[in-house]
Amino acid sequence: IISAKFGRKIQYVNQLSELSQFMNLDRLPIPTEVVDFDRKQSKGPSQSTQRSLCSWTQSQQFGVTIEWISGNQQSSIPPIMTKCVDFLSHPDCLETEGIFRRSANAVVVRELQAKIDRGENVEFEPSNVHIAAVILKTFLRELSHPILTYQLYDSILHFTDLPKESRLNYCQDLVIKKLPDQNYVVLKFLVEFISLVIDRCDLNKMTAANLAVIFG
Repeated sequence: IISAKFGRKIQYVNQLSELSQFMNLDRLPIPTEVVDFDRKQSKGPSQSTQRSLCSWTQSQQFGVTIEWISGNQQSSIPPIMTKCVDFLSHPDCLETEGIFRRSANAVVVRELQAKIDRGENVEFEPSNVHIAAVILKTFLRELSHPILTYQLYDSILHFTDLPKESRLNYCQDLVIKKLPDQNYVVLKFLVEFISLVIDRCDLNKMTAANLAVIFG
């Protein structure tokens, strides 16, 4: 039994990617069984993305597909991704400690999501690093269909079973030959940005392993 005051401080999460907003997962002894279960849970679309296609609007970017955004926004990269990445690519942002690990005000994030889905322009202030990071993570997490697609899920999990010398060719074949063209363009854009974050991991404390959990 806990007090009501203490209960209000408890944060509930459904996946490790959500937990990573509050804690450094690299320092947690997470059992292999938990990691495997988390991957299985991530295979299907989250409850927050179960929106009916008929309810989608032309300006909507959260909870829809990359194809929907591309067709309505006339852009190969979702505009909100471009907005967030352009802002977060500034040196001051990239060097912010815990850039993708810390949380942001949930009310502010929801308000920005609503504005973006209405087609309104949003601008980030210099102090909005974590807000922009959470918006980017939320956008990717709420995609109706993930960038790497559900069809490739089992193939991606098979990656860890391969010998190290075979992994590069396996990934190239998977991404270049099997991933839809639109998804490939978006993935390339995202990976190029993540590489910038990793380049400054000595300052932002975001290692490749930590980012893999967050964006995985």
